[in-house]
Amino acid sequence: MADRNLLNAAYYELRRHPCENERVRIYRQTHQLHLLTAYDASFLVETIHAVKARRFEAMKHCGTHAAPDVDWATV
Repeated sequence: MADRNLLNAAYYELRRHPCENERVRIYRQTHQLHLLTAYDASFLVETIHAVKARRFEAMKHCGTHAAPDVDWATV
């Protein structure tokens, strides 16, 4: 329950920013700072958007079937 409350709070806080790229960057800096020690922030934002677009397309085409898993090694 506490985890859900934290995620909800983060979600509502991030909604204040109109730019999706900015929201992703802020979330990474606030909640997953460790990723920024290994990866460039713009790389993470671009990767997240690329995977999101692929998953959305897969979801549109599969109907009620589950979308394939993401192979992060190919991103």
